[in-house]
Amino acid sequence: MNDKKEITWGIIVTVLIVYFAASPFLPAPYNLFSKDVVGWTFMSIGVFFVFLGSFGLVRMPDLYCRMQTATKVTTLGALSMLLGVSVLDSSGVFVLKAILIGIFLLLTAPISASVLIRAAHDKGVKLTDKTKFDRYEESKVGEQS
Repeated sequence: MNDKKEITWGIIVTVLIVYFAASPFLPAPYNLFSKDVVGWTFMSIGVFFVFLGSFGLVRMPDLYCRMQTATKVTTLGALSMLLGVSVLDSSGVFVLKAILIGIFLLLTAPISASVLIRAAHDKGVKLTDKTKFDRYEESKVGEQS
């Protein structure tokens, strides 16, 4: 049964990929993937992920979970919005700027979140009661011995 589901989903995904690739060359009523639709879709996905990040900031129990949620989700949302704007305004200079901003986000957001989390841990910000283990504390003990 599992193999039939995988084959079915494989066929569906293949048809969608072929349709997406051929869509710009189809006549107007069948061209669902115009530049505007693709650009606004990526913008909407980005806004959705930024919303999820803000919702995660409220729902997560402690600073460490909040930082992880904020970093991961908002980075994905910002990159998706940059991609959407790049598709909508596909001038060469703007796309180059968007690529540079995206690379900067990918390099700096995880590093800055890691530094802030380590600083909070070193200052003694407590973990939630639901936390089962503390890998950072374990690594510090291993370095000292």
